[in-house]
Amino acid sequence: MDRKRINIYEIAKEAGVSPATVSRVINQTAKVSEDKRQRVLKAIDLYGFKPNALAKGLSNSRTRVLGILSAWVDSPFYGRLISECERATNERDYTLMIFSFSSDSEQERRHLEKMYEQCVDAVIILGGSMDGMVIDEKSLSIINYIAESVPVVVMGRSQGIPCYEVRIDEGGAMEMAMEYLIGLGHRNIAFLGGLENWYSSLEKRLAYQRILRKYGLEFREKWMQCGDYNFEVGLRLMREVLKEEKKPTAVIGINDIFTAGVMQAIQEAGLRVPEDISVIGFDNTIISRIVSPPATSVACDYRELAQKLIGTAVDAAEGRSVPERQLVGTTLHERRSCRKID
Repeated sequence: MDRKRINIYEIAKEAGVSPATVSRVINQTAKVSEDKRQRVLKAIDLYGFKPNALAKGLSNSRTRVLGILSAWVDSPFYGRLISECERATNERDYTLMIFSFSSDSEQERRHLEKMYEQCVDAVIILGGSMDGMVIDEKSLSIINYIAESVPVVVMGRSQGIPCYEVRIDEGGAMEMAMEYLIGLGHRNIAFLGGLENWYSSLEKRLAYQRILRKYGLEFREKWMQCGDYNFEVGLRLMREVLKEEKKPTAVIGINDIFTAGVMQAIQEAGLRVPEDISVIGFDNTIISRIVSPPATSVACDYRELAQKLIGTAVDAAEGRSVPERQLVGTTLHERRSCRKID
């Protein structure tokens, strides 16, 4: 085994015990059977494992460093949010250590281990396993172990782990978009994008269907298609919708980049936004302002979300009481991509 990669999880695996048992042996904080203790000590000696300060129980030696793990940091949404988080961290006189990953669960786990080894005062997780309905159990196991030592704040679901939730009101955001379009006279509304196995997208789909039922509007499967969050998928799914004989008068895209693809598909088909089809996106990123026409978008206040994420992490790390669950509301930013119809 590579000594550079050895950590408490590998020691636990070698000894055939849980990471918590390894921690108890190192810290001498609880009684462990002599058999397990000897197995752990043997594994530590075998690989020359040197526990970091946190694993040694020296967590009172604060680093004033927060670790943030973000999915798709190159997306406008996460990029803007991390920028605000960095600003909020500086205001608290802390330093932010940033790790990012795409859909690679192994990379996610490695980053979590690295944050733990770097003795951060708190861990903040944006997306990834904590937003998935299909749970990566190895990642959750690591997060659960970390949460025993330092506060963990997630922008997602707690998944049974003792951590703090700070979430965007995704269902409320969809209701806001739907009510706005219905108020403009639209009755044929499509919602496209968002992976099936992510809670944030599921909440939007459930709200979309709920509002359709509320107003007695028709639900059409072709008008609610799941897919990735990028421009290319927005373009492809909207092209498929436009092949249908009956076309929506309004389309809601899962985010601004996806919605830019939707708008291009409409224009390629010789139709106009918003004269023929109105369009709304989510996140209110720079994309919504540079497409033509500028797109209406529903989003949270990024500064408010960042302040809640960082504030929760710092307050919990410093021993202050903070809510276990917080919800951040959204606002509709009206531009020129929607119109009133008769």
